[in-house]
Order: sequence, then structure tokens, then C-alpha cells
Amino acid sequence: MPARPALVFLALATIIFPSASLAHWRPDGAPVCTAAGYQDEPQMVPDGSGGAIVAWIDFENFAIYCQRIDADGNALWVSGGVPVCATPAAARKLIPDGAGGVIIVWEDWRNENDTDLYAQRINSQGVAQWMADGVVICSASNDQRIPQIVPDGSGGAIVTWFDYRLGTPDIYAQKVNASGVVQWAAGGVIVCAATGGQYSPAIVGDDAGGATIAWSDWRSASTVADIYAQRLSPAGAPQWAANGIAVCVAASQQDVASIVADGGGGSIIAWEDHRPGADGIYVQRVNSSGSVQWTANGINLCSAPNAQTEPVMVADAGGAIVAWKDTRNGVSNADLFAQRIDTAGQAAWTANGVSLCAAPGNQFNHAIASDGGGGVVAVWMDHRSQQIDGFDIYSQQLSTVGWAKSGPNGTPLCSAGGDQWFPVIVNASVGHVIAAWSDFRGTDQDIYAQILDTNSTGTAAGRAPRPGLAILHNYPNPFSAGTEIEIQMPHDGAISIDVYDVAGRSVRSQRTGEQRAGRATLRFDGRNDAGHDLPSGVYFYRVTANGETAAHRMVILR
Repeated sequence: MPARPALVFLALATIIFPSASLAHWRPDGAPVCTAAGYQDEPQMVPDGSGGAIVAWIDFENFAIYCQRIDADGNALWVSGGVPVCATPAAARKLIPDGAGGVIIVWEDWRNENDTDLYAQRINSQGVAQWMADGVVICSASNDQRIPQIVPDGSGGAIVTWFDYRLGTPDIYAQKVNASGVVQWAAGGVIVCAATGGQYSPAIVGDDAGGATIAWSDWRSASTVADIYAQRLSPAGAPQWAANGIAVCVAASQQDVASIVADGGGGSIIAWEDHRPGADGIYVQRVNSSGSVQWTANGINLCSAPNAQTEPVMVADAGGAIVAWKDTRNGVSNADLFAQRIDTAGQAAWTANGVSLCAAPGNQFNHAIASDGGGGVVAVWMDHRSQQIDGFDIYSQQLSTVGWAKSGPNGTPLCSAGGDQWFPVIVNASVGHVIAAWSDFRGTDQDIYAQILDTNSTGTAAGRAPRPGLAILHNYPNPFSAGTEIEIQMPHDGAISIDVYDVAGRSVRSQRTGEQRAGRATLRFDGRNDAGHDLPSGVYFYRVTANGETAAHRMVILR
């Protein structure tokens, strides 16, 4: 075959199948907290230095703890984590404080009659900066629930929640400065106190010291919810219509709002929508003046059969990437899909979204983060084994054009014994993200974390590769008959090679016997004795050993 087509194939391979995300700490993750008892429900933010800060609930006394880990997976604070609040606490959210520390807000049960909201700032050395056990954000009568938080741009934070002080839930907000002093009216400012109930606010900063808040709103009927939004100034003054502007008031139920900034002072809001005949995931863009920019009542990102629920979203060059749980392949088989939408509201990937994972069993409790290069990395709980104690953490990276870099159904991030639950993920620095989760591999429940490299070389920026399974190269590539794949193995073990075509279909699998740790060379033959030779084209291969996976591309030319 002439040389020019080979160059075309190589170009296609580079575009379609960049190297997969690779884990670089120890297999199955680095321990964040392995103290006695049960640690659960991790939340996490980047620390600004390539690491992250993780907070969790310790169920021995329902206290909040946190730990900082560096870019090599080392815990930097006291073993077992720094106590944030020793009083009983529940749902908590956190943001970076801009100086290597963190601000954490939580539901607090120290008042036995109802739940209040408290917050604490922990500096980069793990030292609490505000009053012991936190400062009061809101202690109004009745319950304050499910706080959400964003930076205020000046070292402080803006917090929103739904509030039962008037009987039915309303949306309130409060600002706290870097010294832990609340800035708005005592008890918070009213975002929405319309009739009916308002629940589940989502919040994003507006780059001017204020914030935009979206929520589920029941003002129009007692049986269905709509989506409304409001923008607050840096002084806490509502900027749009009283009680917010309507984002979606279509028939039937809209719920579970997610929000990101659009880069121009406005925001993009996503939600799950159950309108008759057009069930799916919807999005809408709202400008800084509170005017909707796309089709009235939103654009449907997915109209596949059955239900699409639980949208999560990251900002993307004025648009957004949205991921959701999807039962198009069967109501008892939840998969994960995603879609990229541009500034004009046009879907950029395959109609109804591209598959993050469609493996057997259920995939759920998903979280996503930008990969820093126009794509996205997702992590989730995976039950493809369908065994008791069979929940593992998997990951997938989608490129800017929506190609799955980690194989058609993702790669295991953690498949240790016992269950792994509730993963979270953040973009920690250029070229890598960090995930954390709750882990049952031991005698109780602990917190673990892992780094994933998102650059094309499979190494962390500015450092040598961490120990881990890695594909060094395959040669020749392109090839006609066979190629040799050189890998680096951190441990002894058996190896498998799985090959997929550009549509994600499995076309060949092979297994080897036990291999010694170190470098190993594997021979792959594109022909077989039955005469079923693989045709010319671009292929994606995945090498698996000891629960770790690495992936690369190959080109066959005949």
C-alpha cells in the first residue's frame, strides 16, 4: 500500500485514540483515612498545588474530618484527618479558599430541635481558622437543609440552602468572609419564598462577587415541580424578578438542577425532565440579565427510550458537558451517557449522547471533571460483576470530540475486595485529576483516593511516571501481520489484551500466562488460523494486569 494512506491512518489514530487515562498511585488507590470505624460520603476540592483536600463523615460520632493529599498521594495533615466539627453533622460541601486551604459548610445537629448550618475554614497546614466547631451560617427556627457553596472571589464564600422557617421550604443564601463573619442579613437573604415548596438549590459564582442559584420549584402545582433561577449581587440583592425567573415550566415534572457558568456572566442549567412524550435531560442558558437564550423550556439533550436522570455538568468554553444515568438499554440496567453542548445550544456529539459505560449491571453515582483539554473524565460506582460486595469504581475519559479514551466501558480505578462507593473527582492540575471514594476493602469503611493522568503521554506533568501498568510502545505501528507491545508491569501477574474497532466492538482477545514484574513484550497477531484476519484500519487495544488497565492505538495496513 502506498505511504500516503498510512499517514492518513496515523493521523486518524492520533485524533481518535489518544492514550487512555492511567492511574499513577499504588494499585486500587492511596489511603486517605483508614482510622477505626466507618468513614463515608467523601467530598473533595483541589488544593491549588496538584493535590486535593478531602472531607468526610466519621460515623463513630457523626463528626466531620478532612485531609490534604499531595500530588503523589501522600497525606499531609495528621493521621486520620483533621477534625472540622466534633458535634453531630450531616450533608456538607466545600470549596478551596484560594490559599491552599478549604471552607466547609454543613448541616449541624447540635441543636436537638432542628438542623442549622455552620461553616469552618481550614488553612493549608490543617489548622482551623474560625471558631471551634464552626461559625453559624444560619440558625433560624426549624430546619435548614442541604447547603451548597461557591467562592465569593475574595477569600470567602456564598452559601445557599432550602429553609423551613416559614413552614414550607424556601431558598435562602448567606455570604461569609475570609474571617468567618457573615455579610448579609442575620439568618440569610431570601432568594425565593413563593407559594408551594422550593428545594435542592444549585449555585455558581458569577465572577462579579455574586452568584446565580437554580432550584426545583412547586409554586404552580402541588404535584409537579418547575425550574427557577435567581441572581444575587455581591451585597445579596436579587437581580432578577421577585422569587426568580422561570427556566422551565413545561408540563409535568422538572427536577435535579445542575448549574455552571457560561463564561460571560450568565449560566447554563441542566435538569431531568419528565414532560409527556419528551422525557429526557434538558438544558437552558440564562444571560446575566435573567433572559433565557435557547429554546423556551430548554433543549432536550437526550430523547432515548426509558428514563434519563441525575444530570451532572462541567463548564466547557462557554458551553457545557453533561453526563447522566440512562436506562435506554433496559429499565433494570442503568448505563452512563454524556453530551457536549456549545454556546448556541447545539449538541456537539452523537445524537442522544455518547456512551461513558454500557457494561452489564448498573453504573451510577457518577461524577465528572474537566480533563483540562476540552474533554471530561468521569468516575462512577459499577456493579457489572453483579456480585455481593461487587461495587467497584471505574473511570472513563472522553476527548473533545466525544471519543471514549478508556475503552468502550471504562477502566477500573479501584477493584479491591469489598465494595467501593460514592466517588468524587476534581481537576487537580494541568494533565491530571484526582478521584476519592468510600472503601470497604478492610474490616470497616475507609477513604481512598487515586490520581488519573489525562495527557497524551500517560505521565504526570513535570514528573517521572509513577509506578503502575504502562504501555511503552508497540512496534511496528502501522503493521500488516503482527506487532510487539512493550509494557511496564509493577507486579507479577497474568496479562490480557482486548482489541476494539473504531465503533467500540470487541474484535479480538488474548491472554498470557504469569509474567514477572518489570518490562514485558507481548506479541499480537492480526491474523489467525481460521482465516479471520483483521482488516486494515484503526484499532484500540487495552492491556489489563493485576486490576490495572492501560490503553493505546494500533493501525493495521494490508
